[in-house]
Amino acid sequence: KFAQMMANGGELGGVRILREDTVARMLTGSLPAQARDTPSLSGKGLDFGLGFAVLTNPEVSDLAIPAGTGFW
Repeated sequence: KFAQMMANGGELGGVRILREDTVARMLTGSLPAQARDTPSLSGKGLDFGLGFAVLTNPEVSDLAIPAGTGFW
């Protein structure tokens, strides 16, 4: 249900659980540049939002998902 609520922009069953701007912030990369340049993330097009990994650059990623997609 949590994933469905996130996919619906913070709503589930017609009830607003999170504000849309909260969901957007959760899916916005938040790591400082030094953290993104670590061996585990460097060159993979990934960042981390608030609780989710976020694909920021699909051109360098091996993931077949669009930019801005959050996952865990």
